[in-house]
Amino acid sequence: MSEKDLKVRDLSAGISAMDDEIDTGGQGSLPVAEMGFTDNNGVFQKRGLAAADIVLADGMNVQQRLAAISSLQEEVNDHMSAIIGSAAGIHGGRFNMDSEEFEFFNPVYGDFQSVNTGTAPAPQQIRTYGVQINLSNSNPYTAVTYIDNAVGMVGGSSMWDSMPIFRDIRPCLFNGGAVVGYLNPNNYAQWAEGETQSGTPDITSGAQGDVMIEIPKIGWRFSRAGNVLTIQITNDPNGGAQGFRYFAHTRLSEGDRNHLYCGAYKGFILESVDIN
Repeated sequence: MSEKDLKVRDLSAGISAMDDEIDTGGQGSLPVAEMGFTDNNGVFQKRGLAAADIVLADGMNVQQRLAAISSLQEEVNDHMSAIIGSAAGIHGGRFNMDSEEFEFFNPVYGDFQSVNTGTAPAPQQIRTYGVQINLSNSNPYTAVTYIDNAVGMVGGSSMWDSMPIFRDIRPCLFNGGAVVGYLNPNNYAQWAEGETQSGTPDITSGAQGDVMIEIPKIGWRFSRAGNVLTIQITNDPNGGAQGFRYFAHTRLSEGDRNHLYCGAYKGFILESVDIN
């Protein structure tokens, strides 16, 4: 939680206390004048006055004070419930050493978002896909059963390409520890739809970067009960509590990387030599 959030919560608690102060006759720290008296038993007794007639020490009457408190509380509530959707709303920021960009925390997405994108991403769709393999069944066509969000899917179907996790595996140009731009998955010599770079991507010389495949953070879980082996993957960043592991997306501590990058090709052109 950011220091600003802590201050806002403290302010919210203070406003609530001020409201209670007035409701209980001003027996706390709020400076109150002409609101009542303490009887012989030390119990505060309110006068039978309207809120507009009870004047506080700063000159405002109770009705005015309550209106001001209500307005301030609304501002605090707006801040505490606001959805940050742009760089202008930063209240939890960090510098990403991988991408060399400043990022802010987007509570809708549940993750940090680059301030350079201008808009917040859609809420992440959490999915878990799994298979159960009957090890006592030697028939590969009947030994495997889809479970979790894989139920209803068909092996080898193009439907997988539009599903969370799989649709987020993207080719890109990667240079200096950051993504230069994403490539058309059907033609790496073209920029992906929505990219704003001019010209065509240079995927041969290496001058513009290396052609890499970006893989989002994925957790894996393996378990076995008798002769049934269960294998599951998830894009839930908090799946560790359910036993998912994020070793592939780890540098300093497990799961501390949101993406990993691997080469799109098995080789590269070191130099061209005419052997004739």
